[in-house]
Amino acid sequence: ACAGASSARLRGMLAGAGLCVVGATSLFVLVRDVRVPSLWVHLCKHGILTRVFSDRADDMRIGLPRDGQAWRRLETALTTWSRA
Repeated sequence: ACAGASSARLRGMLAGAGLCVVGATSLFVLVRDVRVPSLWVHLCKHGILTRVFSDRADDMRIGLPRDGQAWRRLETALTTWSRA
């Protein structure tokens, strides 16, 4: 899929988990939420690396998953986190 469609898919998945996307490029999205610290830990446990910012605890940058397996892993992690 092209980066634009993948970016839209990622934004949709994040919105479905109750997260607010406050910025995006073709390869990354920026999420802002007070729950980012717990989300970061949860994603790490699922092998999903993201970028958090020491000076902005509510912000997380999430890159586009590379392949189908990565998309499924992210979807599972977001679903289990949003239900926790």
